[in-house]
Amino acid sequence: MLIRSFQMSSFCHPKSANYNLNNSISSPSILKKCGKQTLNNVPGRRVCFDLFNNLKLLLINYDSNNKDDLIEYNNLICDIRDLATEINDNELIKLLKDARNCVNILNENLTLFVKVILILKWMNRSDEVVKEYRLFLLNVCTAYSYHTQFAIEQLVACFSHVDSAACDRVNGMPSQEEERGFLNVHVTLEALLKAIPLAKDLLISALKKKFPYKTNSTYSHLHYIHNLLCIVEYEPSLRKNILSLIINKLVEIDVHISKDELDRLESNINIDVEDIFPMDVDDGACIKVGPEKVEEEHFSDTLDICLKRIFNYMKTICHTPNGSLLWDTTKSLYHDLLSIFENEILPTYNSSHI
Repeated sequence: MLIRSFQMSSFCHPKSANYNLNNSISSPSILKKCGKQTLNNVPGRRVCFDLFNNLKLLLINYDSNNKDDLIEYNNLICDIRDLATEINDNELIKLLKDARNCVNILNENLTLFVKVILILKWMNRSDEVVKEYRLFLLNVCTAYSYHTQFAIEQLVACFSHVDSAACDRVNGMPSQEEERGFLNVHVTLEALLKAIPLAKDLLISALKKKFPYKTNSTYSHLHYIHNLLCIVEYEPSLRKNILSLIINKLVEIDVHISKDELDRLESNINIDVEDIFPMDVDDGACIKVGPEKVEEEHFSDTLDICLKRIFNYMKTICHTPNGSLLWDTTKSLYHDLLSIFENEILPTYNSSHI
């Protein structure tokens, strides 16, 4: 049962509630609360609440065929989801510990509960929150393998995170705080792969699924590729697959840049601004930049900054800190890249940047 105290007076429940009792729902994000007005619909309301008392008892007694149990369970999922941003570190630690104490009963019937815990924002929280989240994830995945795919997808989804408030990036690389969060994810992922070696196949699938779409921000692409290359450091057996995925996605971006536009963007001699950004003037005398040119400029920037990160990776792994060439490593990387070139780049029509 959830116990809350509100800073504002209580509000009236609507006369008719939208009951969603479909126990086949697979995502907490689309679940709707039953019988109560959701907190998200109350502007400006800040909630102070005690955490979920008797959580294990509620989960043990949950019967998906019982309407009252299903309502209470669905409301529990919605409350954890909706109040996630309101929970301070101490409250979140208690919730994660309580959830970890329930691991032995978190079977497939309680998949939504597992998912709503795994989608909590944790990577840049306190060290204690990170520790408890990691323990819950590892415990639930090693106890029930069918939770592993979703857990890995949530970890991988963190790799494209871009903090809009960050102001200390250098050449687009993650800020210090962003890097701290990414490191927390990598430590968790590495521990999971050691505990469940067969999860590597799930990881590759997740990396493909969560790769940023080509129109996503340049920083999102750079951070994602940066983190994929970090995975290679502790899972070198995945290097060829990861490099192949990166090149494949960059080639997809490359073919959307026209050769003429690419030539203009690469040359900065005797080119007017109007040549780079053709503008049209509508009847209302409003100047508009051609959207296709803006998109191609974005694609070009994304390719440039991502390729630079890949080149830095190659230089780093092929040389010692004092600059000496590591011949065996270089030869191994060469063979991987040659295979990737033959499979990803050579068959591609109209690829000109890569």
